[in-house]
Amino acid sequence: WDHQNVEDMIRLTFETLKPYLKVGEFKSEQRFELKVADAIISGYVDVAAIGEKKRILDMKTKGQKFTKDELKENIQSIIYQMWYFEQYGELVPVDFIMTRFPPTKRAPNNHIQSVPAPTKVQLDGLKLYLVHLYHVINNFGLEDAMTHFCDSESFCSYVCQYKNPFDYISIKKKATGELVGNYYVDKAPQLKEDEKSETL
Repeated sequence: WDHQNVEDMIRLTFETLKPYLKVGEFKSEQRFELKVADAIISGYVDVAAIGEKKRILDMKTKGQKFTKDELKENIQSIIYQMWYFEQYGELVPVDFIMTRFPPTKRAPNNHIQSVPAPTKVQLDGLKLYLVHLYHVINNFGLEDAMTHFCDSESFCSYVCQYKNPFDYISIKKKATGELVGNYYVDKAPQLKEDEKSETL
């Protein structure tokens, strides 16, 4: 990105947030933690607006907009919505502010993609799904890997010890044991004289 593009993205973000700043019911970079059964989900919400304009706002710098299906099945937004409901007792929409898509005269909301407020039934369904995922991940073995469970999970489709095994090494200072860095074995730098490596 060039300097001008970054400035435009920042300007668009602040212009979009102006109405919420005036209302004064605005919390940014709010850390959240959700406990669902034995699982703990944590993260940060870009902006949580309460009061009359209640909603969640999340800044996105990606170069493509979400498709309708991606918005409909967006796990990030509904986790935010679950946290908001538990924190404030309100069901709210999520507005993704697409900072690389400025508004135009014909499309004044070109930069906003919204996910409507969920129902309580949907939030209960999410809890069941998260409990299921927690159980699968914590009991994951070779049999699960061979049943193609991962095919629909974005992270697993790229990184899976069963499909594409990989090893890490840790490079440390010989004298102090101070960590220099952790690397994939095939991407590790050459050891210096005062360094040692350990396979993780």
